[in-house]
Amino acid sequence: YSRTYIFNFGTPFYGVGALATMHACPNLDVYGGITRGVNVGTEDNNDSVSFYGGLGLNCCDGKVACAAITHIGPENPRDNHDYRYLNDIVTTWKITNKLTSITDINFIYEESVNAKGYGIAQYLTYAVNDCCTIGIRGEVWRDADGFFVAQFASNNDFIHFERGDDTVFDPRTTGGGRTTYGALTAGVMIKPPKPALITDLMIRPEIRYDRSLNNTRPFNDSSDRDMLTAAMDVVVTF
Repeated sequence: YSRTYIFNFGTPFYGVGALATMHACPNLDVYGGITRGVNVGTEDNNDSVSFYGGLGLNCCDGKVACAAITHIGPENPRDNHDYRYLNDIVTTWKITNKLTSITDINFIYEESVNAKGYGIAQYLTYAVNDCCTIGIRGEVWRDADGFFVAQFASNNDFIHFERGDDTVFDPRTTGGGRTTYGALTAGVMIKPPKPALITDLMIRPEIRYDRSLNNTRPFNDSSDRDMLTAAMDVVVTF
């Protein structure tokens, strides 16, 4: 259930705007719209809107689906002309009734500093039965110019950074430098029997290993080349 570098740094998490969908043919959808920016509400850190759009394709009797999405617009504080390009292609292939492959390819570019980031993540999930699904994910993502990836030590540091506030950041808030990140994650999704009042119950333990593939030290307050994380979450819906 942990997130990829692509999810955290290469694609928008949310936005406010308008999106139109055109069903061009039974197998192809076309999307287009505008947003206020990446991960902002109605208030942005500049006065420009951004374009959000792409294509959705499905084929092979619904066993293969592909979504190609781009988000283009200024994202830096008080800067209406330097664009950031976030491009992502996700292909889902249902290999069998139990085995599913998801491939996520990402490329991003920031005009203001001529910075690039790019990578790929590959997921495989296998449904053992109705109560248990196992999954593995591998990812390689390159922050070629040390612009995109950062660790924010204080809860508010990212908000201040996004706004362009003139504030003092926690000294442990820092970027990872020009780093190629590798990550391997394995996990299980368990759906045990649930009480009548609960519509869904999921238990998701996982173990994850992250490593710098080019000898930088971006982990654990910039002291280590790698990091091992074990975690679990429980999701209950009513």
